[in-house]
Amino acid sequence: MCCVGGEGGPRAPYSVFCFPCAWKDPLLQPALREYAERKKAETIGRARELLARPLEFIDRLVESLR
Repeated sequence: MCCVGGEGGPRAPYSVFCFPCAWKDPLLQPALREYAERKKAETIGRARELLARPLEFIDRLVESLR
């Protein structure tokens, strides 16, 4: 769970060691849902940007392979 906290997500108490256990914790559920929605929106936004400008994506891909 520390990696989720490091990416702007909620911090889990030390008694919670795994994501399934944290998801079942009623105190953490709202924060985890908000974090999951925010990350999903960011991912969809990046995908839309790539689809809107495919030539720029191809250029970046070719550049990264050099």
